[in-house]
Amino acid sequence: MKIEKSLTKHLVKIISETNGITLEDTLELATFPLNEPTNDKLLINEFRQLLAEYDQDKVDIDQLLKHPVSNALFDIFKNFPLPYREEHIHLTGSLSADFVYPRLKKLLEGPDKELYWKKVRAVYPHVEKIESVEDVAKLMTLQDDEAFDRYLEILILPKLILTTKEAHAEASYSMAKELYENFNVGMIRLKFTLSRATSNDLEQIPGLENLSEEDVVLGLYEGFKKFQSEVPAFNFILSPSFRKEANHFDSEKYDTKKDHFDAQVSKILEILDEHPYLSPYLCEVDTVGNERELYRKIHFHDMKRGLRRLQYRGFSIRSHHGETWKTLKTGVQAVDNAMNIWHI
Repeated sequence: MKIEKSLTKHLVKIISETNGITLEDTLELATFPLNEPTNDKLLINEFRQLLAEYDQDKVDIDQLLKHPVSNALFDIFKNFPLPYREEHIHLTGSLSADFVYPRLKKLLEGPDKELYWKKVRAVYPHVEKIESVEDVAKLMTLQDDEAFDRYLEILILPKLILTTKEAHAEASYSMAKELYENFNVGMIRLKFTLSRATSNDLEQIPGLENLSEEDVVLGLYEGFKKFQSEVPAFNFILSPSFRKEANHFDSEKYDTKKDHFDAQVSKILEILDEHPYLSPYLCEVDTVGNERELYRKIHFHDMKRGLRRLQYRGFSIRSHHGETWKTLKTGVQAVDNAMNIWHI
């Protein structure tokens, strides 16, 4: 701890006396003059070497993150006078194991425990018990040998607990508090699913039939506003996100994905008409999902009419593309089709 405080003080002095230079140049300046081989400078040179080796895939990111210089840089960022803006964060992928575990425990030990265990074991077939925060943290962490498809699957645990308005309010409050207090984040642009109804068996969650789109929006709003009442400088944007996959729609109520998407757009506009105070916060949408094979024009037309209606009401349209490019060609094609068809 003493070493890290010394490093932090040394790096703050360098950073405060320079402007707009790179991390590499900052660290180089921090080692001068060379005729004073202090412990700080030895550690900084060691960190510089690790950075170079990381760029060449010779060391793992964990070796950098555990280094005293990395901890010193974290302290600088955490205590920076201006809070940061988190411009892109997902609800289900960002809840901590501390938040998820006690709520999941109630479900796995409750009257419908067999139903919930069935959902858990569909994703984790070899899991016999979940008895601690550490167990949940391990299950919610993507392993080094696992890919993006698996990441979408392991979100099942937070999804199981987000089935009420109250749960959404608790989740947004917890997220805001943790990001502000631990990571100096003062603004959150939250991506969340407005309707999680789907024909995908794995994604069908017990209790969702009683959760309305309005419950989701108002719950998240109330949780963030509660934290804002404690920290007035905090701000947020609610950004409903729509899955692109063809089977992600309520097949029991709607004949096609297009019908369900149009209904969700109408619901957003209804919510705004009924609760106009939401307008500064509910003012954009996003599209998300497993993008593999989602690049042809036909994949974008189902959402065209609905997105246009939102644009007429002043909504910004954002979209994820290319995170899982199979080839550069199809990634570029996906971006081009979205921009031309959705006018984003």
